[in-house]
Amino acid sequence: MIAKKLSHAIFFVILVLGFIPRSEAAPLKVAVTILPVADMVQQIAGQEIQIVTILPPGANPHTFELTPRLIKELDGSKVIFRIGKNFDDWIARVSENLPGIQLISLNQGIKSINEDPHYWLSIENAKGMVKQIAQILIAADPSNQAKYQTNLIRYLEELDETDEHIKEELNSLPQKKIVTFHDGWRYLARDYGLEIVATVESSEGNEPTPQRLAKLYEMIHQHHIRVLFTEPTASRSLTHSIAHDFDLAVVELDPMGFKAENKTFINLMLHNADEIEEALERK
Repeated sequence: MIAKKLSHAIFFVILVLGFIPRSEAAPLKVAVTILPVADMVQQIAGQEIQIVTILPPGANPHTFELTPRLIKELDGSKVIFRIGKNFDDWIARVSENLPGIQLISLNQGIKSINEDPHYWLSIENAKGMVKQIAQILIAADPSNQAKYQTNLIRYLEELDETDEHIKEELNSLPQKKIVTFHDGWRYLARDYGLEIVATVESSEGNEPTPQRLAKLYEMIHQHHIRVLFTEPTASRSLTHSIAHDFDLAVVELDPMGFKAENKTFINLMLHNADEIEEALERK
């Protein structure tokens, strides 16, 4: 009798589980290497998707290393969206532990500048990136194709509006020549008519040689530069030393959403445009 009741109970559970709506199933899980891309995915997928952002706030993408804990967190992800171009190629090692995850570089069809990997700092490139994201999400979850396509159209319109706003904001600047600490702003400069006349670092993490500092001083003097644009991961001691020696104000830009108010890609781009405009207007 007990066995019969147990059999009926098991049958009932199986019957109920078989009729659970798809919306109550586990959400699609994907991973991204940097925060701006996480927001792009969120804009296309909506709130139901589970997104793992690999690089924590303040982490240096050039020196970051995967940990066993992070690999465990990535388990179950269908895809990992990465930048590529030697920026976050360390993520390829995840395939050794989780071979089922698809690795997607979002640099297909973007307008590249000498293989510079910071291409997400361009709204024009971001539009190409989110189109790729939508295609991958649709392939992984075709039942939500209509939602992804609708969200893509809406977000592309928002990106166009943001692009026009920034163009109007920066178009009339009296000074468009700038000096940056790290050579990561060429896409933004290209899109909005700025000219980067010099950078402090010759490459990521390498301090400038005396010869480079001499050339830097020459360019600052020649172009009447008054501001050094730096970023959160730059060496603070070197930044302030150069600013002091060359009599420059220091303005910090945000390439990857380090600040809480820049967690969305659009807010990130608006923030950087505002910082540039305010710095160059007052100088």
